[in-house]
Amino acid sequence: MSKKITSIEELLKKGKECEDLIKIRKKWKDLDNIIKVKVGLPSKDEMVIKNTDLVIKAIIELIEVENIENIALYKTEFLGYGGKFPSLEIFIPKKGNIVFGNVDSKEAVKLVKKYLKNTLEIEKFLVDNNGTKQCNH
Repeated sequence: MSKKITSIEELLKKGKECEDLIKIRKKWKDLDNIIKVKVGLPSKDEMVIKNTDLVIKAIIELIEVENIENIALYKTEFLGYGGKFPSLEIFIPKKGNIVFGNVDSKEAVKLVKKYLKNTLEIEKFLVDNNGTKQCNH
């Protein structure tokens, strides 16, 4: 459950965050052919929620600063990994996905930058959902 907004400052901050996400989503043209990044909330703990929001904000800043257009960013509940920081799942179109657990803002930006530029580095770790590839990590 989200934290209740108790002041105009909090409302304005939340509005700015929503505007940033809308700007990014307007760039999405073909969801089947862009990289998807899911930031997974590992628990309902207030500190964990704050850390997850910081990771998302850092990725949004990266997308804006580097004018990245081939990425879709999602926030989701992902209770499979515990920790104080969220999971980061990267989907490479027509190849598969990989999940990193307990990722802070700095590490998330590093991973997104690295794998947006060169998906070949993680292809051997990718797992597809139809069971035709093995996870070999």
